[in-house]
Amino acid sequence: MPKLVILKFDGGNFQNGFNGTLQIGNEGEHLANVISGKLLLPPNPTMPEKYRRWQSDFLDLEKRLRGRRGGSRIFDPNQILKQCQQSAKDFIEGFKKWLNSQDSALQNLREKLCQQLGNPKEPIRVIIQTDDPLLKKLPWHEMDLFANTYTQAEVALCPTEYEKSSVAQISDKTSVRILAILGNSEGIDVKSDEQSLKNLEPRGVAIQFLPEPKRTEISDSLWEQNWDILFFAGHSSSQNDEGRIYINCSPNLEENSLTIEELKFGLKKAINHGLQLAILNSCDGLKLAEDLADLNIPQVIVMREPVPDLVAQTFLQFFLSAFTGGESLYVAVRHARERLHENGLDDKFPGASWLPIIYQNPTVIPPSWDQLKTPEIGNRYRGSKPHKPITSQPLRDNKPDIDIDNGDEGGIMSKLSNVQFLLTHFLPGLIAGVAGLSLAVVLFIYKDIIAKDIFPQLTQTQATIVIFSIIGLTFFIAIIGIYAWLATKKDIQFKYVVVFMILILTILAFISAGVYYIVTQNDKPLSEEIVSNGKNHPSEPLNYWYLKAIEALNSGKKENALPYIDKGLKKVPKNEVKQIASLLALKIKVLLLIGGSDNQAKAGNVANQNYGSSSALDRWINCLKEEKIFSSIITTETELEAKCPSPI
Repeated sequence: MPKLVILKFDGGNFQNGFNGTLQIGNEGEHLANVISGKLLLPPNPTMPEKYRRWQSDFLDLEKRLRGRRGGSRIFDPNQILKQCQQSAKDFIEGFKKWLNSQDSALQNLREKLCQQLGNPKEPIRVIIQTDDPLLKKLPWHEMDLFANTYTQAEVALCPTEYEKSSVAQISDKTSVRILAILGNSEGIDVKSDEQSLKNLEPRGVAIQFLPEPKRTEISDSLWEQNWDILFFAGHSSSQNDEGRIYINCSPNLEENSLTIEELKFGLKKAINHGLQLAILNSCDGLKLAEDLADLNIPQVIVMREPVPDLVAQTFLQFFLSAFTGGESLYVAVRHARERLHENGLDDKFPGASWLPIIYQNPTVIPPSWDQLKTPEIGNRYRGSKPHKPITSQPLRDNKPDIDIDNGDEGGIMSKLSNVQFLLTHFLPGLIAGVAGLSLAVVLFIYKDIIAKDIFPQLTQTQATIVIFSIIGLTFFIAIIGIYAWLATKKDIQFKYVVVFMILILTILAFISAGVYYIVTQNDKPLSEEIVSNGKNHPSEPLNYWYLKAIEALNSGKKENALPYIDKGLKKVPKNEVKQIASLLALKIKVLLLIGGSDNQAKAGNVANQNYGSSSALDRWINCLKEEKIFSSIITTETELEAKCPSPI
């Protein structure tokens, strides 16, 4: 079961060590205090200086490569790179040595983690809770336990004070909704980020791009629509205890940049209506993350330091590929960071893979990609490789620089991922749609079969097969619809769906076989069940065929009434004078209503041949002759009845 670890540092410093609390538990359950109020980290006075040396060399490397400290001074870029590599090595070796030291506090911490975490292949979220600025910037994922033993673990930060985040679930949404702000792009290539997002559109993503927007455009979008993800690419900074994003190229600072405070009401509204993740793919974003956390946003992904453009672009591609492919938010960040290292970004920019970090509200379990779209749909797939790195990239910091051609327009989403997405997301809906259409066709076809009133001409077996084919086909289509629904549920394994379908179809087969066996024991035509060997069936009234003819006549199928009348004249006993007279009168009426000279002649012949068989029938025939009905056009039964009321 997924685990949650919270390391809370209550106080201390690098001179004296850090006290704190270790909490561990299953995801979504109460966390137990494993260590409380004790020393967690021993003193390490040299750590701040080692970090600042690497930080300075990292920024100096990028600035020098881009000529930001130009002039007449000539420098060797390889020398600067080697200097940054050395300071990065000194820092990370010192950091790992500190965490792996034999100090009793750290030994106790490691032992408790190993005892409580259990299976190293289970997902683990590790949250560092501190107010110390440098502790927030340390690459905690490099701790040996998290880097090499628990390979599904990823580290995040969280504030020391927070409130429970309440994000509304929008039940009728059908896509992941992203508000993408493409801010000031001087000296960087935000088009690559834009393309990475556009590659998601086949996966059911609705994106609104705001290129270099005004403040009012961002505010209106936050207020007027609901969003799942807020994305920003451009320049940003965290200076003077203030996070700021640069949204356009206006020379006026008040118009070209924004703080979180200046958008807090729109952001609060967006968070309360579904905004769950902010991705700030820009420089030095920790203060921005903290300001967003104050508004109770569930998750933010930022860069801890100024980030080279290539690093930001490549991380976004790797992260989106993993996250939309089915990996959890934390594992997707871990894998994106690891792929930055494997693709040589740490060689070009030593320490680049340390920069991405999640800022988490601990009261929220991060959603998967499919839960952002629809809570019950899921799939898994690892995505594609990024574009080819290049030598020099601009920095996404707070000071836009000149345009530098970075030679890449962004990667292309894996075709295999798109195919799997279509099969998982669109195929069930397609099946359900076809099933509904098929049901309509089945009912329409069988409507005509039933309307033709063929059942009296069928054997019991034939009639039963027709009826059960209607029921069976309708039922089968319903099963397909149920399958389409179950197949989209992430928490139901496919094998259970198959077993369910087989069980239902087996029950249907047994019922059909049982009914078929019963009806075949007495397989006679229905008409013969009613009239057998010239004698009336005990359950058949004498006027059965008369009523069948009346039913056909009333339904507008006059031609169908004649066979019923003829069958009745053959089956009704000769001594039933009244019943025979009724059938004869009905036959004459039907022929007259059908119309045409041939049918009028047939009606006259029936009248003449049967004149004298019944006084009531004779009077009616006389009336028809007096009114010249046999030579007139009669279109309705009402017209006929008005002239010569029926004798029966």
